[in-house]
Amino acid sequence: MATEATKVLIADEHGMFREGVAALFAPLPDLAVVGEAATSAQVLEHSERAEPDVVVLSLSLPGDALEVVADLKRRLPEVKIVVLDGAGDDPQSVYRAVRAGATGYLPKSGGIDTLIAAVRQAALCQVAIPAETLTRFVGFIAGVPQESHPVAETLSRREEDVLELVAQGKSNREIAQTLCIAESTARSHLHHILGKLGMTSRVQAAMYMLERRRGGPRRAAVGAVAA
Repeated sequence: MATEATKVLIADEHGMFREGVAALFAPLPDLAVVGEAATSAQVLEHSERAEPDVVVLSLSLPGDALEVVADLKRRLPEVKIVVLDGAGDDPQSVYRAVRAGATGYLPKSGGIDTLIAAVRQAALCQVAIPAETLTRFVGFIAGVPQESHPVAETLSRREEDVLELVAQGKSNREIAQTLCIAESTARSHLHHILGKLGMTSRVQAAMYMLERRRGGPRRAAVGAVAA
């Protein structure tokens, strides 16, 4: 039985860019472009109508693009957002994008293969950040003042186990296999964790674990797009 194609919405102020990405996605049977948006209002309007699985959103959109990311996650919590940054991959920008709810972050100068890989990873609920960008991002987090998260005390032991595996970049299936539970149970645990932490994505949860580990040995907390 054929797998249903991932529905993608492309948001960028430049029509040529949107059309170019859509044309390159067209031959791919697992990705289907269901809409384009040139403004923040269009992103929200088209997303609510087309219900995409993944939104590829450029930070060059007029207005506060990160506020659009946050608003979109509030309206459609299940949507995955891959942010494209034309200014490079400044770790502070990555941090803000993740805080807003982005699942992936790519410099706009990257190749189409990197974007395709990021969309596919996001559709699988995996974090999509290039390895070099991820390394700088983790280093940046080390210098960010640690926040207090008293709500974390309400996590159960099993939820703590799931959160630790999320921080290791494991998918829901891998978490289920590691803990010998059903994948649906792993997904339910993650849903409850995000609710308790007041977060909207697993990348935020992974970043939270990095902050909690501060002062001890660290490892990469999120998966990276293959170089």
